[in-house]
Amino acid sequence: MATTTGTSSAVKTDDFWTTYTDRVKENVNKRFAETPSALPEGVEDLDVMNTMQVLTPFKLDHSDNQMLCTTLPMRHSSNGPLSQDPVGLATDGLTECYISGYLKRMIASTPDLGEYPVPRVEVKAHRLTTFPGKGLGMVAERDIRAGELILAERPLLIVHGLIATPRQAQLDHLTKTDNDQVIMHDVESIFALSVERMNPERKKAFENLANSHLHDGSGPILGRVRTNSFAVPEMIDPSGMGQINYGVVCDELSRLNHSCSPNTTHYWDMPSFSMQLRAVRDIEKGQEITTQYCELGVPFVVRQKMLASYNFSCGCESCLYPKTSDSRRFKCANAVARHGYPKDWSRDFELPKVTAVKPLLEIRDLLLQEGLECSSMYGFIVFLLMKTYAARGDVAKTREYAGKYNVWRLAGFGKAANDDELDKAFGLVETAEMVQKMRGRLQPKGKAGKGKGKEKAEA
Repeated sequence: MATTTGTSSAVKTDDFWTTYTDRVKENVNKRFAETPSALPEGVEDLDVMNTMQVLTPFKLDHSDNQMLCTTLPMRHSSNGPLSQDPVGLATDGLTECYISGYLKRMIASTPDLGEYPVPRVEVKAHRLTTFPGKGLGMVAERDIRAGELILAERPLLIVHGLIATPRQAQLDHLTKTDNDQVIMHDVESIFALSVERMNPERKKAFENLANSHLHDGSGPILGRVRTNSFAVPEMIDPSGMGQINYGVVCDELSRLNHSCSPNTTHYWDMPSFSMQLRAVRDIEKGQEITTQYCELGVPFVVRQKMLASYNFSCGCESCLYPKTSDSRRFKCANAVARHGYPKDWSRDFELPKVTAVKPLLEIRDLLLQEGLECSSMYGFIVFLLMKTYAARGDVAKTREYAGKYNVWRLAGFGKAANDDELDKAFGLVETAEMVQKMRGRLQPKGKAGKGKGKEKAEA
């Protein structure tokens, strides 16, 4: 089969993609000719090659709601046509996608798309190994610092998150069971089109991924997608199209096992078109590297139900002692809610009116005990502590918590402050110094000791 990846820096022509698509059609037809159909009586196989729009990377002139199979990332010029292959193509590969016309144009318009290779770690930080009762997972090959990049990968596959068929209007006469059966079959056929477009190495990597959906009607491709995909908030169709998220399936990143107290977080980087994994706290050599498969703020019983579809029962410390853990997480959520916790909290640098830090430190300690440094709650509390210490005129603590907030932001979003910003604590050091001066002027003579004692008690 022709491959979508290569070492040449020249842009592939329309003739290449036409020939390539013809070969993909042959592989898809062969795949389904060898697979017995399990459709209800009277329902024919979906003619996927004529139903789906299979586009060359050159094309951008399609409607927003047109679902299509295509290859990304590609570098487009300002007027639309392809300019040249993305940087790092030979080592990073390309991603096969089942996406909307809207999303393809949105991605193509991203500044610097394809201008940067997927980042590499200078000294390898991880390896894959087998864990008893878990299967394959990831372990630290060396000590890893909080905020450090562990792994970045260009996905094997990106697919629409809605499990649906383009011929739904023709299925209204079917029972729900038969209707669901047809949908599962059709989605498998559509996703197969993208898998058959992969080069042999990437296709093999996809087929080697775990599948925990063997008995719910999912085909082998859909099962692997449902088992291994990461949701990407940056990839979503607009409200008029249902605001459906997309799933990203990677190779090694898909091997990460779950913990309710994960030591990493991941984020999507559009310019390099890669999923990136960073440590949220220090990880020692030999320790398992973990992520989260479900919402972490819900009780133990709810988390276990969410994890059931992965044929997995979590044995992390929080799950071993659920009463203690549930109590802590409930206290954290309630305490954070009492402080407002607005959606845009990271943009609000206004100093708090209440400057007592002890309640905030108690919440921080509970979050650390639960291993929830990955959570937005932890970032919010660290951010609030930074502002509160600035309001108290404590320059050293303001800088300390600016550093903690910076690590949290780096791990979760790949955004790090420069040395100058960090030294100034995002502008709050100047505020803290002003508070110090004001207190010095207002402090009555002979009361300095009392003032310091009171400040220490409030902390």
